[in-house]
Amino acid sequence: MPSAKTECTELSVGFGILGNENVLEINQREIDALFEGTLSIGKYNRFKKEFSRQKDLCMQLFYVGFGLRATHLPFKNVTSLKWVGPEQQSAMTAVAKDLLVANTAVSVKENSDVVLNSSPYNLFQTIPCGQVKAQCSENWFLEKAPDEYQDLYSFVHERGLKFFPENVREFELSTNRTDRRSVKDVISRFTDDENLLFKQLYLRMCHKVARSSAEIFNNNYSTSMQGPLRNAIIEQITRSFFRMDSIDYILGGIDRNNVFAVIIPEMTRWKQEWTISEIIAEPELDKNQSRVHFSIIYKNRKSKKAYTASFHAQIRWSHGKFQSNPEAKLYKNFAWEELIFLNQSMGMNLYGG
Repeated sequence: MPSAKTECTELSVGFGILGNENVLEINQREIDALFEGTLSIGKYNRFKKEFSRQKDLCMQLFYVGFGLRATHLPFKNVTSLKWVGPEQQSAMTAVAKDLLVANTAVSVKENSDVVLNSSPYNLFQTIPCGQVKAQCSENWFLEKAPDEYQDLYSFVHERGLKFFPENVREFELSTNRTDRRSVKDVISRFTDDENLLFKQLYLRMCHKVARSSAEIFNNNYSTSMQGPLRNAIIEQITRSFFRMDSIDYILGGIDRNNVFAVIIPEMTRWKQEWTISEIIAEPELDKNQSRVHFSIIYKNRKSKKAYTASFHAQIRWSHGKFQSNPEAKLYKNFAWEELIFLNQSMGMNLYGG
């Protein structure tokens, strides 16, 4: 379920697009008309409470929407829109849509560099191979650094998990969520010296995983570029890293503390003007977790001029060590407005701060 803050950011942009400044003084009938029945009175009351708590932030986002209304012609006279953020969207949908305005999707981001939430298997295996994304996959730590993962687990096991299997693979197969809380409890009681040793073992595992992950991605990508699926691979990477979809949509909000709104071009037109000429994955071994850096070199087909976009992936447990399979979050290392093809493809930035 989205947080109150997430819902508030989406609705603040929505109210701005509608040009309605009295966001806290609207009755149920008006709410139903403005949001075409997609905003319940309960959610509206939740929004009002969060808006009052985070007024400065929400007003920034309101004016992002207001700027879109003023500068994006299809929005100029809209009197209603749909809030689709809470809807369960298809796993095949490339980008989460938060608002639907005059048949145009709007995605709202508030100071988030995350471009993809993925499993490590999907990021490093299926994307560069052009395969269908797996819904369930292996424990990446266990498969890519089995000895290092065993050493890390054994360190904890010796200090309070004697009633659990000694083998980490058996632990992963046989324990439930309640069992895993015991692991968290043992780690929380480590002395300073134990924490230092645990960190050393953890980093050894993380760096092995980062090296292996980068190598897997590069090998898969290199092999794919020699085969008949080359164009499909480039398209899948472009969709995943640049958040593209089969239609134009607006991405707006706050990026690195600056308000912004850009049109993300649909995939077909982007491919007519641009292509990816190279992508390189490299392990970041100076970090205190498992990280892989990506350099995507994309080129304008007409001018032949090349540009580089930088990303990094963090491979980590999302709920604490040993609590679940690790995930892979992909982050951009740039502001959206810095991407050359956004400005050249659409010829404008919709809103500037």
